[in-house]
Amino acid sequence: MVAESLAGQAFQVVISEVFPDPSPSVGLPEEEFIELTNVSGVELDISGWTVSNGRTTGKIPDSSVLLPGDIVIICSINGKAGFSRLGRTIAISPFPALTNAGDTLILSDQNNKPVHTVGYNE
Repeated sequence: MVAESLAGQAFQVVISEVFPDPSPSVGLPEEEFIELTNVSGVELDISGWTVSNGRTTGKIPDSSVLLPGDIVIICSINGKAGFSRLGRTIAISPFPALTNAGDTLILSDQNNKPVHTVGYNE
């Protein structure tokens, strides 16, 4: 099966979890992370997609593919080793800082079209 792009079609991949406050760690690495979930029924190539908080934008590396239903942890390069033991992990650099008080995260495709946006607060 060839991975599809689905550029500009919202909600094919969603930001399904945001972890802005890693302390206390509750058994997880003391690093911020987000999770992405492929809610579509097709394999998706997310290479070149970005995660941004409006101040910092990190790019998902080449050869990043999500199968239908896949969940992937997105974190900083420093956090990858710790999170890899928990599941599939992709490190991006720079990783947008997740403020504890709240923020808005934007997942965009390789053409810079928003795919999913999520806001959170304390």
